[in-house]
Amino acid sequence: MWDIHQRIEYEERCGIMQFDGGLDRAEAERRARRIIDGVDEVPEQPVLVDDAGIQFFTEMQRMLGR
Repeated sequence: MWDIHQRIEYEERCGIMQFDGGLDRAEAERRARRIIDGVDEVPEQPVLVDDAGIQFFTEMQRMLGR
């Protein structure tokens, strides 16, 4: 059972992997659970973002001149 701090961290990680990383909700929950339980280490940022997300971000930077 997680304490309130672990629960908050789980929800935050889940949201980041789902909304910023492009994972579906079930996969984001599975990965976040493994991280909070200490089974997996926190992945580097590029692992959290799928290729389509990276391409979108790169194109937006190009369009905005950055």
